[in-house]
Formats: sequence, C-alpha cells, structure tokens
Amino acid sequence: MGAHVSEEEGQRSNPHLVRALFGVGVVGALSALLGAPPQARAATAQTWTPFVLVAGLLLIGLVAEEDGLFRAAGSQLAHFARHGVTLFIGATVLIVFVTATLNLDTSVVFLTPVLVAAASAGGGGARPLLYGSLLLANASSLFLPGSNLTNLIVLGHEPMSGNAFLALMWPAAVNPRALSLRASSACGRAAI
Repeated sequence: MGAHVSEEEGQRSNPHLVRALFGVGVVGALSALLGAPPQARAATAQTWTPFVLVAGLLLIGLVAEEDGLFRAAGSQLAHFARHGVTLFIGATVLIVFVTATLNLDTSVVFLTPVLVAAASAGGGGARPLLYGSLLLANASSLFLPGSNLTNLIVLGHEPMSGNAFLALMWPAAVNPRALSLRASSACGRAAI
C-alpha cells in the first residue's frame, strides 16, 4: 500500500513551488532594481511591462493546464483534423496567424500544449507539431513590432509603424519561416 501518485496528479503543479518561484522572482527583481546603477534602473523602468505580460501569460497557462483546457482543445482539434497532414497544415497557419497578430509568447504558451495534446489525442507523433509550434512562432515574430516583445524593447526609442516594420523585416521574416516549416515537416515526415 505504497503512496501511488497517478500520472495526472503527478503532472499537477505544486502550489507551494509556484509561490516560492514567484517569491524568488520578486526578490530578484527588487534587489536588481534597488541595487542597480541609475542607468539600469532607467532601462528597467522602460522595459518592465513586457515581462509582466509574459508572467501573466504563464500564470494563465498554468491555470488553463490545471483545468484541462489544453487537453480538451487538443482533443477537439484532433477530432476536427483527423489526418496528420491536415492537422500539421492547420496548425502551421494557426501558429503564424496567432504569432503575427498577438505575439510570440501567446503562441508558444497557449498553442504548443494544445498541439501536443492534439497529436496525442489523434494518435500521431507530437514532434512535428512541437517543432513547428516553437520554430514557426519564433520565425513569425518578425512580421510586426508587437509580434515579439523584444521588438518592442529594441524599438522603444525609435517608434515605427507596422507597415514600415514589415517592409524592413519582410526578408528576415519569410526566410526563417520557410526554413522552420521545412525543418519541422522533415523531422516528422514519418509521424505524419
């Protein structure tokens, strides 16, 4: 009669660990802010909002995972796109759209677990969807300034319209996206 932990219970987050990690992050941020030279404090004051957004996304993702939202969405996606190639193509379009219109972090935090759950529910391999999600989201984050929070930090002193940014970054956005699509489809050709 040993203590048996089911796989589902083992995957649930430990609330004490989450609180401890959050506390360590707050203490680290405060000590960096208070002990930093004036230039570092000024830079921190300009760039803290993207990091708060990412922290919020991660917390929402944690709650969604614990509530089974990602598994449910993945199951529905697998039911809708029953063939692996259809799932891969649909996932690719979804990743590019979500990353370009929302941002890289939203795409990775919310789409990756859904796509892995869809592959699992559909009986296929998760590798092409996992690589596709991560690589394509990163490559697609060069389409608009808000697609990647790093773009906003870098462009903080040089505001630029979405059209001007796209005109400047188009080659840098299309080429990695094409290579990422090719790499992710090649890695899972047998799984699809």
